[in-house]
Amino acid sequence: MTYATSFPGTSASGQQTTPIAAPNDQQPMCQNCGTSTTPLWRRDEAGSVLCNACGLFLKLHGRPRPISLKTDVIKSRNRVKNSGQPQKKKQSLFDSLPNSSHPTPRSENGTPPPGHRSVSPQSVYSRSGTPLPPPSHILDQTYLPGSPTLPSINTLNRPSPPPALTMDALLSDNSRLSAENSRLTTRVNELELVNDLFRTRVSELENSENSSKRAEICRREVEVQLRQHLEASQSREGELKRKLDEYERRLDDCERELSEYRGVSGRSLATPHSQKRLRVSDLTQ
Repeated sequence: MTYATSFPGTSASGQQTTPIAAPNDQQPMCQNCGTSTTPLWRRDEAGSVLCNACGLFLKLHGRPRPISLKTDVIKSRNRVKNSGQPQKKKQSLFDSLPNSSHPTPRSENGTPPPGHRSVSPQSVYSRSGTPLPPPSHILDQTYLPGSPTLPSINTLNRPSPPPALTMDALLSDNSRLSAENSRLTTRVNELELVNDLFRTRVSELENSENSSKRAEICRREVEVQLRQHLEASQSREGELKRKLDEYERRLDDCERELSEYRGVSGRSLATPHSQKRLRVSDLTQ
């Protein structure tokens, strides 16, 4: 909403064709376009001073007036300009007729002033023979406030009575409005209850979804750990197998050497000379 503020240079009718400069002691300036010349100052909702163009643009479009629309020319409105002379009051038909209550001015010797045209009794009728309306004094005598031919002024000025509303109609309207209000209140309570149920259900689903996500994350972590343990155990198993194979090979070698030693020792006990020969042969070999 804009508030209009006028300065002494603005006319009462609002017609202004030349820019109005602000007084030297105030020097207001438009907060939007920065101009200080406008036929009418306005204010926005925040109280900022705006020129007439920016204020009208803000009121019509709801947004500030672009700077590209700024112009130094202020166009005048297409209004009918008064010439400064007061309009002549239209003469009524009764005013054009002579009035007996206002006597015609006369000169000192009783003759009418020059230029005055006397009205004959026959002037009541027009040239075509049609009777003209009676003078105003006849109307004044005929239609007086107390005349029985017309209603009183109080009767005419009295406003027409409104349609009568009985107490039953008022009570029925009140009861109907109360019933409608209670029905709407009940409906609102039902909708609030349904909304609360939906909100509770949504919160439960969100909690279950979060729980499932956390469980899935834990399952993946456990799976990764189990895979790591499996790989480590498989590597240890392979290492143990290699060691076992090596130990078995060494055991076989030891058993073979033991068997050979036993065989050699048995032969030496049976034939010691041959054992000596064997040893010599072993050395030669």
